[in-house]
Parts: sequence; structure tokens; C-alpha cells
Amino acid sequence: MRRASKGMISLLLLPLSASAWAGIITPGLWELQEHGTIQIQNPPVSEPFRHSAQLCIRPETEKSQILPNFSGHCSKPASTPGAAGKTLWHWHCSIPQGTVTGSGWIQSTPDSYDSQWVVTTQAGASSSTVHSSISGRKLAGRCAPKQP
Repeated sequence: MRRASKGMISLLLLPLSASAWAGIITPGLWELQEHGTIQIQNPPVSEPFRHSAQLCIRPETEKSQILPNFSGHCSKPASTPGAAGKTLWHWHCSIPQGTVTGSGWIQSTPDSYDSQWVVTTQAGASSSTVHSSISGRKLAGRCAPKQP
């Protein structure tokens, strides 16, 4: 069952590419930490996870959606303003033999990032739900020079 869980975590990590964060957080070196729980319904399993990453966001990084694309089979992510400066997000994707639905919120400043997400996958008779919190802080205004 651990293998299935790790596969689902990799779907959650899609938004952690440097290009995905452009426009949400300011250029520089960032440290991001994610933690949460994966719940699988059949058989019933609940497994916590924790990840951390350092990302370099460069001024020239292409601006893109922070939500995974799943090869273009998704509705356009919808965002609405929320309370306390949060932006609320919702999306729905079709995948082979199922669907992925996600919702959550983002709150960012030039030096900090916080978000919470719930992503539900339904594939045939099995389903899973990922509850995730991602927080980040800017470590430096510049990243190391690009390697040739």
C-alpha cells in the first residue's frame, strides 16, 4: 500500500515546480514545507507525509497556474477572493478511469506563503483524499547563478 500512497503524493507535488510558483511568490530562493495525510478508502489506510524543498524563483520564470494540468483534461481552475487575504481555488480533472477534484486556499506576501488543499481522486471502485498544508518563506532575494 505504501507504493500507491507515494504515487498519490507525486500528484500533489506537481504544483511544486519553480515555474508554477511564479507570480504567486516573488523571485528569490524559497524554502517550502508540506505536510498532510493521505486517506485511502479501499482498503482503509491513513498515512501522514512530510516534504520540504528549496526552489529558485527567477524573474524570467514563466507564469503559470499553480494547479496541476493533468495533460489538459481539467476545467479551468476557478479562484475567488476569500477572507483575510486568502485566494480560494477549485478545479476538476478527468483522468483515465476517474476524476481528480481539488480545493483550497493560498495566502502569500513578498516573504511568506501559506496554503491548504484537499484533493480527492476517484478511480474505479477506489478513492483517496489528500489533506495538505504548504508553507514557505523567502530565504534570499537572489538564487545561485544558473549552471551552464
